[in-house]
Amino acid sequence: MQADRGVRTPGRTAAVTPVFLLSAPRSGSTLLQRLLAAHPRIHSMPETWLAPAAFMGMSAQPAINAASTKWTRTALDETERRAPGLRERILRAAGAAMVDAFDAVSPDDAVYFLEKTPRNTLVLPQIIAAFPSAKFVFLWRNPLAIRASMNTTWSKGAWHFRCKADLYEGLAQMTDTRARLAGRGFDIRYEALVENPQAQIDALLDFLGLDPISVEDAFESGGDAVRGGLGDPGLATDTRTGVQASNTGWVSQYGNPVRRLWARRYLAWLGDDRLRMIGCERAALLAELANARGQTTRLASDLLRCAYAFVNERVLLEHWFRRRAGALSGEQLPLD
Repeated sequence: MQADRGVRTPGRTAAVTPVFLLSAPRSGSTLLQRLLAAHPRIHSMPETWLAPAAFMGMSAQPAINAASTKWTRTALDETERRAPGLRERILRAAGAAMVDAFDAVSPDDAVYFLEKTPRNTLVLPQIIAAFPSAKFVFLWRNPLAIRASMNTTWSKGAWHFRCKADLYEGLAQMTDTRARLAGRGFDIRYEALVENPQAQIDALLDFLGLDPISVEDAFESGGDAVRGGLGDPGLATDTRTGVQASNTGWVSQYGNPVRRLWARRYLAWLGDDRLRMIGCERAALLAELANARGQTTRLASDLLRCAYAFVNERVLLEHWFRRRAGALSGEQLPLD
């Protein structure tokens, strides 16, 4: 088991290579992490959130706290005009420090450190720049199934509305940057992982240049890597939950017209090119949605939650952040 391999000794001749597992939440990343962490050449830990903590101030993603990122980026832009190349040097220095941290916690026989934090997608351009030697695993899942899993896992079946950062900004970052990584990236679909985990793990390990392992044995030995305060709590204890999950049960979460309307608009926003990269076809997803017509389950609740989400996002939070930013900077900001 991974936990028995011990702590790294000072004799390592080369630092571990980071492997970033990129996905939206509820895409099976904890399952994949558990399987890979059982390999003797791969070390992993529960979600570290190191990259978001280090790079969010440089991100242009609007879903991130507007009270900090806007002013951070403005200040960095102005400073870099006086010190060209500053941002790149900061990114490389932060990346080197994280590699040192990954190396320090990895056992001596580890070659890779598997980093799994879903919000890494929001700072993906910064990660690519900070880790020029890293490898990237893109884990894709039907985005309508992701939203359905968010509902059942985090909102007890109610409409989960706190997902803009992940389903919009994060997923767009993944699709828009995938082509830039060429041979440094590997694609795997959650649906294929569930259907045939051994074949998918064999292919991924071959991409990493590692010997294959038995998936059955991996279920028994990779649990320590996922036990923490974040991630999928079920997979920290249940060794079969992920593999037995259904790939078709998501349709039942779109039983009322509000959810189907959102789904159609979301698929249109993603567009055919992004959907094909994810491994989906819009026509097929729309056909499956049509099977859920005629139901009104949770309609009133969804309408109330959508109204709350609109007010919370467009009015209350925006004004609070802008007032707070103004108070911190000594400025009086207009609240138009």
